Amino acid sequence: MKIRIAENELRFRVDAQDLKMLKEKKDLVTVVTISETCVFHGGLSVRDDLESPLITVTEYSIQLYLPKGETSKWLTTEENITLYKNLALPNSPTSITVEKDLPCKH
Repeated sequence: MKIRIAENELRFRVDAQDLKMLKEKKDLVTVVTISETCVFHGGLSVRDDLESPLITVTEYSIQLYLPKGETSKWLTTEENITLYKNLALPNSPTSITVEKDLPCKH
């Protein structure tokens, strides 16, 4: 999984292996060790109890929780590349995009 952070934008890009993991385990985490005392975690989780996305942010982590209904459809089709584009969350100036990072078929 790639997490791109730009001015007021978070973009989660998942490849085919990530999609498989998300389907099977419902969780996907990436860990970046910046130093011995600073380890960053970023993740996506599919949740049965949500109707809309939820994000939690701490000093060293970003976790996006995805509702099972629409996420399940997105995970099982090749036509839909983007799950969310410029998703606005309450009380946040940051937009979030979740999309597949698949090879071109040209």
